[in-house]
Amino acid sequence: MEDQTDKLGQIEYEEVLIDNISKLIVNRNYMHQNIEFWDNLVFKMWEEYYYGLEHVSIKKQAQFLEIFFYNTFTYKPSNTLPKDVLGY
Repeated sequence: MEDQTDKLGQIEYEEVLIDNISKLIVNRNYMHQNIEFWDNLVFKMWEEYYYGLEHVSIKKQAQFLEIFFYNTFTYKPSNTLPKDVLGY
């Protein structure tokens, strides 16, 4: 298991994460306009990076985040979770 002293703190982690995200997909204006969402998202990702039992690459997390945001902005899925229905 990787020693936690070798891992970045929350502020440094966010800086590296932002540096690895394409600004064409998620720009700083979006982050600032959605600050509570962004802060919670980054915190939860940092927790997984810092405390998770498996090694998590910040670069890989940034790639997954880009994929998610690209598809969210392109296809605009509902942000309401419907009740689960059996048979789907």
